Amino acid sequence: MDAAAHKRVIEQLEAIFRSSYDGIWICDGEGRIVRLNPASERINNLKAEDWIGRHITELESEEVIDKSVTLEVLKKRRPVTIFQIAKRTGKKLLVTGNPIFREDGSIELVVTNDRDITELDNLRLRLMESEARTERFQHELLKFELEASGGFVCRSEAMRQILTTAIHVAGFKSVVLITGASGTGKSFMARLIHQSSDRKDKPFIRVECGTIPASLFESEVFGYKKGAFTGASQKGKLGLFEMAEGGTLFLDEVAHAPFDLQHKLLRFLESGEIIRVGSTEPITIDARVIAASNLDLEAQVREGRFRNDLYYRLNVVPLFLPPIKDRTEDIPFLIRHFLDRLNGRFRTDKVISGPAMEALIHYDWPGNVREVENLVERLVVMSPGRTIDLTDLPESIIEPKRLLPSLVEGQGLKDAVREFEAQVIELAVEKYGSQAEAAKALKVSQATITRKRR
Repeated sequence: MDAAAHKRVIEQLEAIFRSSYDGIWICDGEGRIVRLNPASERINNLKAEDWIGRHITELESEEVIDKSVTLEVLKKRRPVTIFQIAKRTGKKLLVTGNPIFREDGSIELVVTNDRDITELDNLRLRLMESEARTERFQHELLKFELEASGGFVCRSEAMRQILTTAIHVAGFKSVVLITGASGTGKSFMARLIHQSSDRKDKPFIRVECGTIPASLFESEVFGYKKGAFTGASQKGKLGLFEMAEGGTLFLDEVAHAPFDLQHKLLRFLESGEIIRVGSTEPITIDARVIAASNLDLEAQVREGRFRNDLYYRLNVVPLFLPPIKDRTEDIPFLIRHFLDRLNGRFRTDKVISGPAMEALIHYDWPGNVREVENLVERLVVMSPGRTIDLTDLPESIIEPKRLLPSLVEGQGLKDAVREFEAQVIELAVEKYGSQAEAAKALKVSQATITRKRR
């Protein structure tokens, strides 16, 4: 390289050194300041001529900086990065010192780069404040939406559309058929429709078609005339349909209504009339009908278990509530909703950690909303600290079980099926807390569960 080219390179390096936005300090191997650029003067509010030739420790003793990266580099003989405070300006700096070695391995120079991260740190703090305000806003928004929707949590687009439809049809007397798996909120939706209608001040009567014995269904639902049968009250009895006069009649799990009495349900839907047991006189009732089913009614019709004409009379305004696994956006809001409610009930102040929330969001939730509510209550009651963490969650959520029978050599199909059935039953009892609830979820009798477990 000729002299002119060498001079040009030196001029370019000098221009870079002086124009750098970051501060640059150069110290010798003893820690004495050799050079510093204009950015360093600006960042630290000092003049270069006052400090060249002085030892780096004097910056600390005269409270120009809180600590020196150059001393750390000289001690550790390797690059070091620290956070530093420029005390005269209050700026927060990210400082990196790099050693330059001679051929004999001694340190010739330490070159330090100061980057002003004050504004970046302020932005980070403002972002944290903004996130906190957003969290509070979302919390208040959730409370507002819950009040507006009667407590029905829905953040997913699918559920928002369903809620909009439900509130719209609440103003009409049309029959609504709500379908969906157990625990998706069918009963809650039915009550929401009632509360959003002009019948909200009238009775909301729930007919649990799946729990009323077939032999008592007619007298319980339609009532009976005095002396209608042996053991009947001499005053007669008002049926559930009559109790709904002026209000809403909710036929829950309507698929389980006795087949031989479904024609009476059809008659009411067509004419608004019922006949009590033991009577021949029709009674006219003004009641809006909402039905719900966790079974596929079309399949029930094909199998001859449900009347085709009754199904079409019920299916005027269909509402399908998807399972939780299809609307994961709702899960964190459901959890927070139940957590707030339970904190109020138990006078606790529990919160849930990010990792725990992530695990709950990715869980399959076979029990849907009902399972979410039950688990949150369990966590509030059982978790030892204020924060519900990943370690507080059931193992089945952290590490989901695979329901597969083991394939043992020589084991027949019958034994493999029995083993699989045992796993299903035990998991159901564990999930729902009792044999009775497990039997209801598995759609068998409690006696069957008891016998098979034994």
